[in-house]
Amino acid sequence: MAAVNFPNSPTDGETFTYEGKTFQWSAANGIWVRKPNGPVANISGKTYEYTATANQTVFSGTDDNGDTLLYAVDNILVHRNGILIVSTVDYVATDGTSVVLQSPADSGDTISIVAYHVAYQPTLVGAGGGEGIDTSAVYTYSILFGA
Repeated sequence: MAAVNFPNSPTDGETFTYEGKTFQWSAANGIWVRKPNGPVANISGKTYEYTATANQTVFSGTDDNGDTLLYAVDNILVHRNGILIVSTVDYVATDGTSVVLQSPADSGDTISIVAYHVAYQPTLVGAGGGEGIDTSAVYTYSILFGA
């Protein structure tokens, strides 16, 4: 099982690269944010908790708290017994409703699936090189929960 090693005690604005994507530490929110451009308009997230049975690989449907798994592809983090595991190495999540482990879980393993969404006000570069905020649209990008 591969794990992601986040920088210890990050400072506001510090960057971290994971799977070719750059994330920035937001001290105000206590999270790593993938921030392409513009200020954050909204951050939301939902955690789904599952207790595995012996040799279980597929986690979907209703979790231990009665919530039904639903996520945007590429906008999740999966933890196995509290350890962040790596997409495509340790699990596959491609349909928005299930997560499939690459190696079977043991009975009693805890699988936590965190689905995140971040909305940004996009920043536009004007003809003269200046920047302006486009308030007519909000885009959603993924974030990483951190330190």
